[in-house]
Amino acid sequence: MPEPGFLDNLRRSRLLSEKQLAAIAPLAGDSDIRALAKVLVQKGWMTPFQVRQVAAGKPEYLRLGDYILQDKVGEGAMGEVFRASHLK
Repeated sequence: MPEPGFLDNLRRSRLLSEKQLAAIAPLAGDSDIRALAKVLVQKGWMTPFQVRQVAAGKPEYLRLGDYILQDKVGEGAMGEVFRASHLK
């Protein structure tokens, strides 16, 4: 069974619609985090990067202004580079 924190973080991330959350609710009852994460990625609803951030308790890290971070592309001495999508 997924940890309650994961499901709470998933809701807080606002990456999934209410319809999507309702669709995974039956899975959340008897799945572990890895099984649930696999379903989320297979459905294309989240990226592995996003799942890791939610599981790590950092759902707010996925939004940057009007952008949703999808993946970390790289990092260097001056910062990090992400692939993102615009909300609008």
